[in-house]
Amino acid sequence: MIPSTPRPSNDLGAADNPSTILARFPRADAGQPTEVRVYVQRWGERLLVHARWFTKAKSADTWHPTPKGATFRPEDLPELEAAIVEARRLLGSEVEPASAEDSR
Repeated sequence: MIPSTPRPSNDLGAADNPSTILARFPRADAGQPTEVRVYVQRWGERLLVHARWFTKAKSADTWHPTPKGATFRPEDLPELEAAIVEARRLLGSEVEPASAEDSR
């Protein structure tokens, strides 16, 4: 018998829920509404950070995740943060500081 795989929670809306969207980055993808979302989501017993592309359904106001994206474990976050700091340093004056409200 094959052991069952834990299914992810799809509840991303409530601010007090650990599966909350942290940032949204609108993109244009062949004329279809698309955005990259950074969010935390429970998978089994673990909380994971995702950066994933979402597309909007043509027939409804519903967003769907795509296979495009990356998942980070909590222990990956210090290295990810260091990489972002280094990217900001390399880009220099091309990057303006953003407030948390700008990306929501």
